[in-house]
Amino acid sequence: YGDCGDYLLLASPTGIANLGATCYLNGQLQVLGRNLALLPHLSPPSPQRRHRRRCDDDCASLASSRKSMGRVVGLMRDIFHRMHHGAASALDAEELANTLGLAAEEQQDPVEFARLLFDRMDAASATVGGDGANSLSSPSSPSSSSSSSLRSLYRGKCEYVTTCCGCRIASARPEEFHDVCIPIVAAGADVDACFSAHLAPEALSGDNAYHCSRCGGKRDAERVLKIVESPPVLNVQLARYSFDMSQMVKVKVAGGVRIGRVLSLPVHGKGGVTEVEYLLTGVLNHRGNSAYSGHYVAEAMDWTTGTWYEFNDEVVTWLEGGPTHGFFPGEDETKIEKQPKRRRSIFEKKEKKGSAAGSKDVYSLIYVDRNFLGKTGRKYMDG
Repeated sequence: YGDCGDYLLLASPTGIANLGATCYLNGQLQVLGRNLALLPHLSPPSPQRRHRRRCDDDCASLASSRKSMGRVVGLMRDIFHRMHHGAASALDAEELANTLGLAAEEQQDPVEFARLLFDRMDAASATVGGDGANSLSSPSSPSSSSSSSLRSLYRGKCEYVTTCCGCRIASARPEEFHDVCIPIVAAGADVDACFSAHLAPEALSGDNAYHCSRCGGKRDAERVLKIVESPPVLNVQLARYSFDMSQMVKVKVAGGVRIGRVLSLPVHGKGGVTEVEYLLTGVLNHRGNSAYSGHYVAEAMDWTTGTWYEFNDEVVTWLEGGPTHGFFPGEDETKIEKQPKRRRSIFEKKEKKGSAAGSKDVYSLIYVDRNFLGKTGRKYMDG
C-alpha cells in the first residue's frame, strides 16, 4: 500500500475456463485447490507401490479400472499444480471433465458432483499414492490418522441418540458423515443458528413414533444428533433447494443466510462436550432464481496468507474485505454496507458489499479446524 491508499497486486490465482455450463466444476476445483491438505494425497506412487500394483494386477479388467481411476488423480494433480505454480491467467479442465464423463453443456448440482469426484478420487488414492505416513490428522480427531483415504480429511462421526419417553432408555446409532446438510431456519439467520437447528432434539410421535423394543410397541420419543468425532475439514451444505409438491418441481429457497467466519462445533466425547473451532475457508454461491439453472461462483481463501478471492470462471478478483457476506463474532454486520470506499487500484478488486440480511446465493461452505489449518499451512510453507 502507498500513502494515498493505492496498492500493487503482484500475483493472482489462476482462473478456469467455462466449457459451456461447467461453472459448477470450476467452483469446486477452486475450493478444493485451496485445500493444502489435499495435495499430499495426490502425490505420484512410490516405486515400491508401483511394483506392488503391477504384481496385484492379475485381472485385465481390474488393471483397466485402476488405470482409469489413476488418470483422474493425475489430472487433478496437474490442475492443482498449475493453480499454485502456473503462469497462465486461466486454465481449462476439459480433459478432467471428459474423463469423468461430464457433458460440458449440462449443468450439474455441485454437491452431487463433489460426491462423485471424491468417490473416484478416494478409490484411486488406494492404488495411486496417499501413503498413510504423509497423511495429516485433525488434533480433535486422532483416530483419523490411521487412514490414508482422501475422505479422511472430510470424515466425521456422529450418533443418532433416541430416548423413549416411556421407559427413558436411550439407544444410539453411529454413522460416518463427509458433509452436513443444514436447514435455512429463517431469512437472515446465520450459519451457527442453522447448524444449531440441525442438532436440535426432534420429537417422534404419531405416525413417526419410535418402536421401543423394551416397551414392546410404538412410543413417543426424542431423537438428537450428536457429533462424536469432528472432521479436519467440515463441508457444510445449505438446504437451498426444496420440492414443491403442488407444482411437482424443485424450487430454490431464497432466504438469506449470514456467514459467520468462525463456527464452533460441539463434539461429544468420553470426557464431555468440547467446542471445536472452525474457520471459514471457502464459499460456493449459486446466482439465479431457478433450481435448474444459474451460475456458480466460488469465494476461497489462500491457506498461507489468509487472502480471499472470488473465482468466476476465468475472472479472479481480490476480495479485500474477505468473503462477501462473512463476519466475525462480535462484528456489527449492519455496518458492512457502510465501509469507506478505497481508491481504485491499477488492478481490479472488489469492495465488500455484504448485507445484514445475508446471502441468498450461498449454497456450500467449507470450514477448517483452526489447529489443523495452522498445522497444514506451516507444513506447506516449510516445504
